[in-house]
Amino acid sequence: MKFVLILLFPLFALLNTVDAQKITLSEKDVPLEKVFKEIRRQSGYNFIYNSQMLREANPVSIVVKNAGLKSVLDLCFAGQPITYLINRNTVVVKWRQQPAAPANQLQLIKGLVRDEQKAALPGVSVYLKDEKKGTVTDADGRYMLEVPDDTGILVFSYMGFQSKEIAISSGGYAIVDLQEDTKGLAELVVVGYGTQKKLTVTGSVSSVKGSELRQNPSASLQNTLSGRLPGFFSQQRSGIPGSDGAAFYIRGVSTFSNGAGANQPLIIVDDVESTYDQVARIDANEIESISILKDASTTAVYGIKGANGVMVITTRRGQAGPAKISLRTET
Repeated sequence: MKFVLILLFPLFALLNTVDAQKITLSEKDVPLEKVFKEIRRQSGYNFIYNSQMLREANPVSIVVKNAGLKSVLDLCFAGQPITYLINRNTVVVKWRQQPAAPANQLQLIKGLVRDEQKAALPGVSVYLKDEKKGTVTDADGRYMLEVPDDTGILVFSYMGFQSKEIAISSGGYAIVDLQEDTKGLAELVVVGYGTQKKLTVTGSVSSVKGSELRQNPSASLQNTLSGRLPGFFSQQRSGIPGSDGAAFYIRGVSTFSNGAGANQPLIIVDDVESTYDQVARIDANEIESISILKDASTTAVYGIKGANGVMVITTRRGQAGPAKISLRTET
């Protein structure tokens, strides 16, 4: 029993000391800091706080007479975002602990991705729009993805198919049918042995239409091609009129040899081999399309001359129909 009394004695002594401090206040809508100063003057207790706490505290209205220190502090801190702790003769002000906000509940959404023939599509990318979270469909075309809420947008993307977006439905099972993206795959590409659709080309081929070249007029065809074909590098070494055509390479320089044409690609204009100078004199308005063949398969058609790549230029042909006149001016 003595042991219990020894432990409780300091607590009783502290409570008696706090209650012994009698405070008299009469304030209306005053800053909390002003009340602290008055309590300190009457009780001798110090206050520890930072200015940010008092800036967010509400004004205080209090009227007490000969009240205990703890009772006065309880009235001052009622409804405040801060609270207090008494340590000896010091009042420590601290933030009031707010209840932790419940974590966002993740929900699992499932679905199936198919093509136009209702066949499952494996490997389809499924992701939240404007976010990095996503997944891919399995071998059966099914997907599962955890999302934080049901207000997002799901994006379905697959090579050769048009991308599709759907709104997330809470607890739903979404079956998505993707349509083939035939635009661009049916475009014809000129290769060494004729023309092919992009869909069936197995070699590395880049092409540009003449209509695109005419959007950026230039005195030199080589300069016009700069930046328009992947793997095509051009370098203009002279500004002399008539000799300002840029030297160009396909997939960079393949040898350090300084021999004439050591790094130059093979140039074919309408099935006829041409030189750099001849290409420089071709007007961009005469071009129907330009293709560059960049991989080793070109040597199977053109032999060793195609080792540095091949540029195939097709000029425009007359078309049946009424005559047309086009005019373009530059200032």
